[in-house]
Amino acid sequence: MKRHIACMVLGGALTVCAPALAAEYTRLDIAASPAGGAWYVGLGAYAKVLSDMYPELEVSLFPGGANANVLRVAKGASQIGATMLPNMKAAVDGLDPYKTPIKDIAALANIQDITRLHFVAPADSPVTSLREIAEKRIPVRLGTGVVGGNAELFARWVLAEYGITRESIREWGGSVYHLKTSEAQAMLAENQLDMHTWMGPGESFIYSELVKTKPVRILDVDDDILARVAEKYGLASGTIPAGFYGGVMGRDVKTVVSSAGLMVNRNIPDDMAYMLARALDRGAKDIAVALPSWGGMTSGNICKGLPIELHPGAARYYRESGCLE
Repeated sequence: MKRHIACMVLGGALTVCAPALAAEYTRLDIAASPAGGAWYVGLGAYAKVLSDMYPELEVSLFPGGANANVLRVAKGASQIGATMLPNMKAAVDGLDPYKTPIKDIAALANIQDITRLHFVAPADSPVTSLREIAEKRIPVRLGTGVVGGNAELFARWVLAEYGITRESIREWGGSVYHLKTSEAQAMLAENQLDMHTWMGPGESFIYSELVKTKPVRILDVDDDILARVAEKYGLASGTIPAGFYGGVMGRDVKTVVSSAGLMVNRNIPDDMAYMLARALDRGAKDIAVALPSWGGMTSGNICKGLPIELHPGAARYYRESGCLE
């Protein structure tokens, strides 16, 4: 591939050169989250960094979601998109919710934010542990996120390793509700759920409000399940800190954690992937001002912990920057 080089003279002495794109590659579509969502905010800031650093780029944001973005990037409708790291692995491996392996995506970066999966039960719920649900065939009333969202998908993966599925819950006389946040908050307050799942950074405002009036349990994910979902899906082991929710648990709770990541279409030119990685790395502090939860991303860890192969152009930049050896 022919390389296109743009150079800037700084201070009359130092010349800095970076790849520039041929004219046919100057339109860039970024798949984010629904407008106003965290990824939309963070990628909006990233789009500004890209436009400032590379004025020849015409950058636009497309509202999306973790699973939809994988498909959109794979078919080339967006050149770059946000998703969760386990979604990347599931797509490439052809695991739920993807029907067949998706090979046209490559990793760009690990955002290094931390999101934690919660399994929360009111203290008067019949549920005291996740394993007990399957062992006792408890007819649990489970509330989880909308189908395909991270809270629903990752909880489904974890529960399946215990032998708990939507079908088995219904066979035992229970119910599964796919709820928006406001619906979940109301049902928990009105004793209409035995357990609820949530995935996100920090503390959920649903539970922060709930614990003011109702004692709750936050359920551990067992070590053997943590090991299995780590190997199969790339979900990491972590904790919900003891200090969360006013310290109601009095200890750290074992669960799965994940991070958001950026992926690109595998077929974009190496020079474009190089530019995308360079702009993200150099603009990380400005992006974190717009979205503080992305503040954990540094030049030393932006390329680490990725579950699929980096795009060769991004890998070249990371080798030059020292992130990759």
